[in-house]
Amino acid sequence: MKFTLGNNTLASVAVLAAAIGFSTAASAELPARIKVGQLASITGGNASANAVVIAGVRLAVNEINKAGGIGGKPVDLIMGDDQSDPTQAVNSARRLAELEKVNVVMGPYTSQYTLAVAPVFNQTKTLSISTSGSTALTPAVSNYHFSIIPPADVQGRAMVDYAVDVLKAKTIAYIGDNGAQAKSAFEEMKIHAPKRGVKLVASQEFEFRASEITPQILSLRRANPDVLLMWPGVGEDMGLIVKTVRENNWNVKIVDGGGAALHVAAAKKVFPDTFVDLPHTILRNWTYCPNDAVGSGQLPRFAERLKAAEGENYTKLNPLYAAWAYDAMYLAKAAMEATKSVDGPTLSKWIEANAKNFKTGVSGPLDANANNHFLMSGTETIVLGIELDKPRSDGLYKRAAGC
Repeated sequence: MKFTLGNNTLASVAVLAAAIGFSTAASAELPARIKVGQLASITGGNASANAVVIAGVRLAVNEINKAGGIGGKPVDLIMGDDQSDPTQAVNSARRLAELEKVNVVMGPYTSQYTLAVAPVFNQTKTLSISTSGSTALTPAVSNYHFSIIPPADVQGRAMVDYAVDVLKAKTIAYIGDNGAQAKSAFEEMKIHAPKRGVKLVASQEFEFRASEITPQILSLRRANPDVLLMWPGVGEDMGLIVKTVRENNWNVKIVDGGGAALHVAAAKKVFPDTFVDLPHTILRNWTYCPNDAVGSGQLPRFAERLKAAEGENYTKLNPLYAAWAYDAMYLAKAAMEATKSVDGPTLSKWIEANAKNFKTGVSGPLDANANNHFLMSGTETIVLGIELDKPRSDGLYKRAAGC
């Protein structure tokens, strides 16, 4: 028997589809297999740092497949190596999107690379979720990209606030690498500092993975700030900054931003005392106050699953970074199942409207809108942690203030 729909009925269907957040064209069934691309630094200078986010996505995909897939469809994880280089990131992005025809992409995990691949994923209309903090990554620049870490400007403000409210600074100085995220953080610090009544007296920049920064440190010391704010991109640079400051007998208070603090082994290899009296920006959900029970929250349970999956390799990983990548994969799953689509614009609209209702994340509450694709941009998500080389038995870190 053949059924037909009149014009009025078709119009009603279109209105209903629009009301629930996606078009009739985008509500087709999911493909027989879901292809997830992961664009990461498998080789090159960032490889050790990216190993943990690769592990987070791998755990999520394995769990999803064991539970029946995405909307009942199995998931294939297809790797792309950016080789720790923006040009190679573009080449790998093209292979994933144009040749492999992946449906969504996890990564890249460095702002410079995410900015470099934006035109590729804009053209192919591919959803991507990274851990990139550069505020240059607006929806206008990278149309279907979301970041699942606090953006650099939010962290920059938190660092200035801590310097003023806790360390009682009247003057501050800044040192950071030449990456896009560090530049974004510094621009926000310059705006926020006068609002808090603190004077920025000096600033210095160094090459990513520097071998020598003594001239920069000596220049900053001559400005005699009360607090030095720093933004290294990797653990080695973090250790080098603290080492150079202390070996030049400068006893200035330091506040750290960015994610380098989570690369504990790399930082301590450069300077064993890197983490002594050094507060760092960190997610509230990753910290504890003195009266908080051991084992509370989702992170400890996630860490146990990651440990079981990775075996001996787990000792080289920080579950906090893995949690970001893990949550990103599950958010993409939720979007695909809700819309029954792998279309980038459709998935992006769903995330904009529904990220705030995503309650199963390990790292904390998410949110987004059409103008802001940073999923953790609320200032309440960030606190300062201390002694990040000494996590509690459940993997959480001591909060430096605000308990």
